[in-house]
Amino acid sequence: MSEISNALGPVFLLILFGALLKRLGFPGRTFWPGAERATYYVLFPALLIQRLATAEIGNTPLLPNLGGIVFMLLAGSALFYLLRRRLSSDPAALTSIYQGGIRFNTYIGMACADALYGDAGLVIAAVVVAIMIPLVNLLSILAFHLALHRGNLGPAAIRRSLLTNPLILGCLIGILLNRTGIGLPGWSNDTLALLGS
Repeated sequence: MSEISNALGPVFLLILFGALLKRLGFPGRTFWPGAERATYYVLFPALLIQRLATAEIGNTPLLPNLGGIVFMLLAGSALFYLLRRRLSSDPAALTSIYQGGIRFNTYIGMACADALYGDAGLVIAAVVVAIMIPLVNLLSILAFHLALHRGNLGPAAIRRSLLTNPLILGCLIGILLNRTGIGLPGWSNDTLALLGS
């Protein structure tokens, strides 16, 4: 137990420290939206690209992870659909409840995988993220359109949402660099590692 708390304690202390800084108004209200955008569009994709491009994905148990992840997301979605009338009659609220139920905190998950299992854990977590992010986004888009547009869903809207998601793009670029054998030549590996950390 102490091994887990020692690994995860610093992650949660950083979260609490960030909450304290925000409550104190430091470094200012305008800082946090920019920091969130930088993390979402630059820093976290850099981490995904670097980890996936340099990982030995062949040693990662991908198929069992894929099957379990897909099954749990679809089973949870089916259960939500069956209980939707009990949860809310407001379509907008339903989509929020659904997304809150199937979305995961990628940032904390990756930090915990790194703290608990090091590089090997980060590789597995990055592969899981590469599987989950497109699927969760697709399911969320479908739920949104089905609830608010009564099934009027165009494939172009789904494609656009998936292909412009920086986390999905980071996963795809990292896997492509890995599978083609290009990897991260020169200073690109160290640069992306610094950005990701």
